[in-house]
Amino acid sequence: MMLIRAMVVLSCVIANALAAQAQSSPEQLVTLNTRTFDLGTDVSKMRRDADFIPMNDIDWLGPILDADPALGPTVFHIKVAHPSNGSIGYLWEYAKNNAHDFPFADNIPKRLQADGYHTLMSHEDGLGDVLMIPNDQDAQYAIHCSQNRKSREVRFCLIVASYPPDPLIYLQARHYSPEPWSETREELDDIVARMREIATCLDVTDREIELKADGSRNLSECKTGAGM
Repeated sequence: MMLIRAMVVLSCVIANALAAQAQSSPEQLVTLNTRTFDLGTDVSKMRRDADFIPMNDIDWLGPILDADPALGPTVFHIKVAHPSNGSIGYLWEYAKNNAHDFPFADNIPKRLQADGYHTLMSHEDGLGDVLMIPNDQDAQYAIHCSQNRKSREVRFCLIVASYPPDPLIYLQARHYSPEPWSETREELDDIVARMREIATCLDVTDREIELKADGSRNLSECKTGAGM
């Protein structure tokens, strides 16, 4: 009896060990610039352009994203910029490179301001589009929101963030229901962190995909490979 129990325990240990990693199938891989992502589905059956990954359209991942506390209200893409840009830093360097789009730093409604962010407006009346850039330069992301000029509600936000292992890859979340804005404003860091976490878990450039014991894909606290 003790031998049987020992064999059962050993088989469980082996099963868990085997489930911890799995080799990726070529038909499930997408490479953007220098990074390769395992999407866990036949990529040829997805409707996508070569320069981005529509994360919500991945059959198994879509329902997980819909239920995710941070990303549930968003549409999440992994994208790559044209090599001529050098890096995706231009996406949040508006203050220097695109001052003509967001030239106003005064008369910004209090509800659109947030601690830790530099906020710019497209119109001096405080009713135009809003650009928010973290004061922490290492944060490497920006938020561009559009207001309804009549109701003054924030009707749409685009969140773009770097993906540190590759200077040309960026992560994008389109938030179609940012009201109440006071709550969404507090969740911006969480949205960026969760995008980076999921992208890291699917990145198999330097390692094999991580699986849970039940065979499902691990989407949090993934081990990182070279350059991560």
